[in-house]
This record gives sequence, C-alpha cells and structure tokens, in this order.
Amino acid sequence: MNNKQIGILKACITALILLFTLNSFGAYQASQPSGSGTKESPYLVESLGNLLWMAQHVSEIPLGTYFLQAADIDASETKDWRDGEGFLPIGWHDFGTFDKEQIQYFSGTFDGNGYVISGLYFVPNLSGDGTVSGSGIALFGAVTNSTLKNIILENVTFGRCYNGGALVGVAVDSIVSNCHAEVNFIQGKQSTNIGGLIGAIIENAEIVDCSAKVKNLYGSYAGGLIGEFLTKRDNLNLPFVSIKRCRTEGDVSGDMHVGGIVGSGGSPSLMSDCYSHTNVKGNMFYIGGLMGYGKGFKNCYVYGKIENGYAITDNNAKCDGVYYCSEFAKDTKNTSAIGKTSMQLLKRETYQGWDFKNVWFMEEDVSLPSLVWEVPEPLIGSLFLYILCFLLALKIR
Repeated sequence: MNNKQIGILKACITALILLFTLNSFGAYQASQPSGSGTKESPYLVESLGNLLWMAQHVSEIPLGTYFLQAADIDASETKDWRDGEGFLPIGWHDFGTFDKEQIQYFSGTFDGNGYVISGLYFVPNLSGDGTVSGSGIALFGAVTNSTLKNIILENVTFGRCYNGGALVGVAVDSIVSNCHAEVNFIQGKQSTNIGGLIGAIIENAEIVDCSAKVKNLYGSYAGGLIGEFLTKRDNLNLPFVSIKRCRTEGDVSGDMHVGGIVGSGGSPSLMSDCYSHTNVKGNMFYIGGLMGYGKGFKNCYVYGKIENGYAITDNNAKCDGVYYCSEFAKDTKNTSAIGKTSMQLLKRETYQGWDFKNVWFMEEDVSLPSLVWEVPEPLIGSLFLYILCFLLALKIR
C-alpha cells in the first residue's frame, strides 16, 4: 500500500469515527470546560459538551479537581444518544463488584451553583436474556472522596438498572448537599439499588438538605432518595450514613426493601429532620414509609399511603420525635413512633422537641411542616410579619 492509499485509508477511518461520534452523541461533541480545575479557578461547566467531556475523561481527572456550573444546561438531546441508552455517566461501576479495576470513580467537587440541568436520559439496553445490563446509571455513575452540591436536576428519565439514581449511581466516602432531582422512572421491573437521587452508598456518606420528586420508581432496594447502603465484601462493617434535612414526594413501589426515603439502610445510620410525602407500596417484605429496613430516626414524619408495610420501617427501630399520619398508615413494630390524624399534624404542638426556628417551618392549621431551606427567606419574613400583625390586631380589639 502506497502513501496515497494510506492517506485515503486514514481519512476514511477519521470520517467513520466522526460519524460514530455524531450518531452516538447527537449534535454535541465533548468540549473541555474553561478554567484550570483548582478551587480558585474551577472548570466552568456551561454546556452539555462540557458534561460529556467530564464523562469521557473521568479517568484523567485528578483527585480534588473543582467544577463549577455556570449556566443552565438543556440535556434533552441525550434521549437520542448511544442508540437510545442516553447520557454517558461520569464514572462507572460494574454491578456486584468492588474490584477497583472494574470501577471508575469521579473524585472531585462539582458545584451546581443553583443552575439547572434538565432532560437527562438514562435507559440502558437489556441483554438478550432480559436481564439488566446497566449499572452505575446516573449523571455521576460512581463517585468517591467527592463533594456534590447545589445541583438541580429536572425532568430526568432513567430506566431499568442496577445502582441507579438521577445524580449518583454509587457513592463512596462522599458528601452530597443541597441537591435536588425530579425523576420519571420507566421499565422498572428487575431493577435493584435505585433511588430518586442516589442508587447505592458504599462505606460512609453524608446527605444533607436534599430532595427528590419521583414518579413510578419501581424495584427492589428502592427508595425515594436512596436505594441502599451496601457492604464491601472485604469489610463486613456496614457504612455509616448520615441523612439530614431531606425530603421526598411521589410514589415508590417494588418487591422488597422499599422505602419512602431509603430502600434499605440497616447500617448504624441516622436519619434526622427528614420527611416523606411519598406513597409506598410493597409486594413482599421490608416495606416502610421512611426506610424499608432501618434502625435510627429522629424528628421525622411520614405523610403518605403505605401499602403492605409499616409507617416508619419494617424493623423495631429507635424513633425519637417521629410521627406519621394514622389515616394513611399503621405501624405495630415501631412502638416509639407516634401516629396522628391529619388535623393533629397541622398543629405545631404535635412535634415535641422539634426546632421550628432553624430547621422546620409551618403555618399553624394550614400546612404540614417543611424544611426552612425550602422556604425563601423573604417569604418566611413576610409570614412572620403577617402573624405578628394579626396578633396585634386581636390585642387591639
């Protein structure tokens, strides 16, 4: 083969690679974000191409790299990527293994900066025998020693998978704070370790001020926020996971280990100042309004229909200041949890020991408790002013 023929062959190969790229990722091509990746000069994520660059180069991203989202990102195009499988997760995790050679973690800080990523799509193809082939299905397929914060995910679609969520598939030794997702789940049967925000947690994690609104979430070890806390095979100690000031709403169902916030979390974990407005339905066992199987809860409440399960968890858990709507659910296992009517749940006096100054907010006889971070500060101020004026008016009369 002469030089001219070699040149033509190289040109053809380049054209084929370009064609494959366009077919796999639509009109978008990966583009490196501007910035240097330091805390002082973070990578500025402004486009879908920047997210794709992170996914394609995750193995080259050093530990501790900083990313800052600098614009809203429309990711609806991802429905047509990779022959219908959708967005390529940033990092990946092979289901059922903890072999580092079969895991590629993102290890850095991603600050969503309050901007929105909308329309992400993740639906892994099924293998010939009908089993699930997708694992680590999320914006971040797998993270370790990472901080994810201030991320807003809207109109996310993901389907039948292992270790799947809108934000993270598998999290290890990481912090997730002020992150929120709206999720539509499809093709749910046979899914395992799925959550509205996070699929599975290995080792330790802190989840703070987060929320998920889920539609049709279905699977085993399924939760409105988190699917399951996993145990490493070479370390039988369960992870410690702290979940603080989080909320969920929507509907979650499945066979076993199904919960309004967490599917299965039997580790020495603590859920505090959280609530679920999620309807939960189970077919077999370990079904609960907060967790399918859990051990510790403080200052939480459940306001949702629980079918074939328990208002709090299918376990005699330690409950301190925990309430549920007795009109929608029952709980004969968790005797320290307190059932109240919907009218009683509108009374502040019901929630003994709760912090209604720094953590919780509610309008007496009007609304159920919500978390302070949900309510805009000017609205809180105006409501208190309204109440003060009302009391003064009564005193004048």
